[in-house]
Amino acid sequence: MSKLTVELLTPAIGAIVHGVDASKLIPEETAAEMRRIWLDRQVIFLQDQNLTPSQFKQFGAYFGELDVHPFHRNLGGELEQVQEITFDGSRPRNTTADQWHIDGTYLERPTSASVLAPVEIPPVGGDTAFASMYAAYDALPDSMRRICDGLEALHSAPILSEEDAKGLHPSKRPTAADVAGRVRPVVIVHPETGRRALYVHRMFTRRIVGFSDMESARFLDMLYEHTTYSLEFQVRHRWRMGDIAIWDNRATLHYGVTDYRVKRTMRRMTIKGSALYGIGHEAKYKQA
Repeated sequence: MSKLTVELLTPAIGAIVHGVDASKLIPEETAAEMRRIWLDRQVIFLQDQNLTPSQFKQFGAYFGELDVHPFHRNLGGELEQVQEITFDGSRPRNTTADQWHIDGTYLERPTSASVLAPVEIPPVGGDTAFASMYAAYDALPDSMRRICDGLEALHSAPILSEEDAKGLHPSKRPTAADVAGRVRPVVIVHPETGRRALYVHRMFTRRIVGFSDMESARFLDMLYEHTTYSLEFQVRHRWRMGDIAIWDNRATLHYGVTDYRVKRTMRRMTIKGSALYGIGHEAKYKQA
């Protein structure tokens, strides 16, 4: 019998899960229950987990196959899947994670999940906010849902500057195909829950397929506004040392708030995903 307890944070999204010691091997039954809670709540938080990088990597593997992030420098060697990202608030706004986004939507296998934990945090500020793309889809008027259900959008990676690319191994940089872009449904059917979620965001979504540039820009702006305006879709996490967050990139947006001017270092992993399909193509998940 699982000993996990769940503290819901909002009706739509987010939960604190108690009863997990992430520093140790987690029993199969407990890991399955934790994963079930995560899929339902879209982002979960664990507290009082002071992990070494190796323990952090071990914990991340309960959520799938660990990936090597194409942008951020990693710890190397057996810990190449673990990144440590440092920021002091000095970069211009909306150039990094301080905008609503989904990780890796341009990848051949879009990122399914991300795991984040603090290494060094400001005394105040530096929160991370999350928004439910299930709730955003459900809140659309019926007529707008029907339009979105049949649309596709192009997602592509940014072209890195020399400064951003410095120190990255060539194999870890975005490929030509990543930069050219890949087409995704505007509404995906989640491969594990079967729920429908909007799948567009400002960072990597470039245009709606089949729309003129003006039509695409206006339509996407409407969707961006819709997915981020309502606090009812959102949960905001204030970090404490020992916290771990795990979020489902197929069902959420996230935003790293840069309201600080001191050093903030976070440890992160991303989990490989699979192809994503839209409404009417769910059977393809069984064929993959």
